[in-house]
Amino acid sequence: MNLLQNISRNIYPLNNKSMANARKKFSVFCESKSIFGRIEDICVKLVGISGNNNNLNIDKKVILIFSADHGVYKKNTIFDNKKPAYNRINDFLNGISPGAVLSKVCNADSVIVDVGIDDSKIETNNASEINNSSKTKVNGSKKINYNLKSKSIILNQNKSFFNYKIRNATSDILQGQAMSRNEAIRSIEVGIEVAESYIIKDYNIIGASEISPASEISAAAIVSVVTGKDPKDILDKYFNCKDKKYVDEAELEKLASIVMKVIEINTVNPSDGIEILYKLGGFEIGAIVGAILGCSANKIPIVLDNLTSYASALIAYKINYKVFNYIFSPSFCDWIGNEHTFSFNLDNPVIDLNIRLSEGYGISALFNLLDMAVKTYNNIEV
Repeated sequence: MNLLQNISRNIYPLNNKSMANARKKFSVFCESKSIFGRIEDICVKLVGISGNNNNLNIDKKVILIFSADHGVYKKNTIFDNKKPAYNRINDFLNGISPGAVLSKVCNADSVIVDVGIDDSKIETNNASEINNSSKTKVNGSKKINYNLKSKSIILNQNKSFFNYKIRNATSDILQGQAMSRNEAIRSIEVGIEVAESYIIKDYNIIGASEISPASEISAAAIVSVVTGKDPKDILDKYFNCKDKKYVDEAELEKLASIVMKVIEINTVNPSDGIEILYKLGGFEIGAIVGAILGCSANKIPIVLDNLTSYASALIAYKINYKVFNYIFSPSFCDWIGNEHTFSFNLDNPVIDLNIRLSEGYGISALFNLLDMAVKTYNNIEV
């Protein structure tokens, strides 16, 4: 039995008895109606995951940022304004990206995991060596260009880079499938391995996100295939807020047309999670699928925060529908799931901060809310 099969067979429903007891704990304030709203719902779900009606604990957090490049990104000029993955990762490791800043605010460790960064143009240096030809000033200090070809870079107690590369980017999904079936399974198993490596270190809540330019193409294709939603509507929800548009109508049309071509070229069985992954990609999506499965099997809550993570959740759901019980998300908040359906509601988010894109922005924000919920639960005297 391989790792994926073993993990997926060990995911169980939440503990209903513990959840009922948690509801009773909140009833000391008002027996007929919840006055804590979603705070109560969050706590009840966390109790159901842990099976423990005593004090909840999510004090040890880590955000796993899986990173890969996409063949469709490399071949399309529409993405010329985007940084390749290794540039964005260097910003993250230097602590100057939004995701790096926000992870400090919520007291979470953050980890970059390379599952498919195109490092073919990066010079080979020792893990800790500075590329002297590329030093730049960042807020008065030197920006270090880290060698992303090394096996690992341990920067400090809170930030690390690990190389689990499958290969340099997926294939161009406008020409055919993103990867082989074996590569898809390997990407999922990487996510399981990384998640479990932190679970055995007593981390009790995990976030999973990505740094993967053009991942929205694969993600929108996956969501469209599984849910039947129009790619343009999916991308519009992802990029644009009620009062601010990050992508104009012309670019939205171009992106949607690429997604529709991808779906047309790669005929997918929407009930087969592995097929969806290997035909539509990408490696980071598979890794997030693995993190979801690994957390669920180990009864650890997992927090997701963007379109790519949601696409991963849909694939994980196809592998084992019980995973929806273990997912928290600030934007795609209202997870409605059972063995037949799995859907979401963007119109009623837990936190509406107009946060978009990736790097775990929304995860950091939700971690703070979850902390407040847990402290509320633990301070109710019955």
